[in-house]
Amino acid sequence: MLHYILNDHQGSRILTTVDGPAFSLARDFFYSGAKSVVSSLWAANDKSNQELMIDFYKGLDQGMTKSTALRNAKLKYIQTHKGSELSPFYWGALVLIGDHKQISLSPPNTTILYVAIIIILT
Repeated sequence: MLHYILNDHQGSRILTTVDGPAFSLARDFFYSGAKSVVSSLWAANDKSNQELMIDFYKGLDQGMTKSTALRNAKLKYIQTHKGSELSPFYWGALVLIGDHKQISLSPPNTTILYVAIIIILT
């Protein structure tokens, strides 16, 4: 499962623990079972993050790996914007942490579930 942490300055929000090391908020998602997290390193522009995430999910839906989908979303953003919007501030905040493998966004096949329910009820 992939989790997206929306603009909580995740990379910069550091949690210190009694035993020493400091970790970001993404660590909590991994402890709860997440395999991947897309996190923002700084409070970036909401409009650019929205564009990036839409293209990221389109890439995932086309069968790309998570890392390829995020990379392509960033490249598309750079190719379709001009001037100050080309600054990495707008497209560089999002990073993928964890498993970068391909995932399926298509809904599960419910036919098998319906057949199993019918068999159980009869």
